[in-house]
Amino acid sequence: MALQQKIMNDSNTFDVIIIGAGPSSFSASIYLANAGYKVAYIEKNVPGGRLVNIPLIVNYPGFKQISGADLALNMYEQAEASGVIAIFGEVTQINQYKNYHVVYTSDGATRYTKALVLATGMLENKLMAKNAEEYEHKGVSYCAICDGVFAKDKDVIVIGGGDSALSNALYLSKICRQVYVVVRRNQFRAKYVQQEQLSQVENIQVIFNSNVVTVLGDGNKVTGVEIKNNQTNEVKQINCDYIFNYTGSIPSNQYITDKSILDENNKIIHNEKMETTIPGLYAIGDVTNNQYQQITIAVANGTVAALNIINYLNNWK
Repeated sequence: MALQQKIMNDSNTFDVIIIGAGPSSFSASIYLANAGYKVAYIEKNVPGGRLVNIPLIVNYPGFKQISGADLALNMYEQAEASGVIAIFGEVTQINQYKNYHVVYTSDGATRYTKALVLATGMLENKLMAKNAEEYEHKGVSYCAICDGVFAKDKDVIVIGGGDSALSNALYLSKICRQVYVVVRRNQFRAKYVQQEQLSQVENIQVIFNSNVVTVLGDGNKVTGVEIKNNQTNEVKQINCDYIFNYTGSIPSNQYITDKSILDENNKIIHNEKMETTIPGLYAIGDVTNNQYQQITIAVANGTVAALNIINYLNNWK
């Protein structure tokens, strides 16, 4: 009883804690703070998540174009003005005590919350090629829907043989001049129906048993790649303007110990209210099993979660 009383009066006790500070988190936190709740997000890096690394966004309603960093700053400042508390640190574990969720961070602090929202996003597998890091956001991309508009009528490389690689290659084929699909193996891992669709598109060329080993550029933008055949060791050069890497990504959820809320791809499962099967535990954004990963979808997730959390807190005991 003493511990319960301490929790209720502790400055480290909140109505809602959100782990992560990307678009979904800002959306949820703004709604909740404006509704009068004590809300905090915990972020181990820079607020905005992957958003801050996007040089230009042209498909976010309300802005003809805006940099990811500027959009993230706008969201951050709006959350701050709404009274959202920013906590910087790394979450190491989450747990439960009675009807509270408990959040542990690497600085040794323990925080309690009535509702907990998981919004930690994804970690992409980086393109493992010479010069790849140098040309990120200068032609090396991890999102065809985000950056495909900049590759319109140009030649592009798509790396990968899974569902994401093929679906994005098909998407790019409608706006790009030529699409080269580079596959490490001698066959695709994607669904057969996507393979059939790909085979019928004239401006897609598939290169099997190969890896992109070097990104070529002029210092400002990508100009091509060197591709090595992993059977013959032959290296050839292909000129291109953009490289879209789809060699996989992993959910950032190492702090979760209850694996029952994860699917076979280690993504968090939620219902239409953004609830997990654990009462008071919600999941939003790219860390979940959403079909698509887009800023607008993440923001919508945050809104849906916030409105349902308000109902949950009204009945919280």
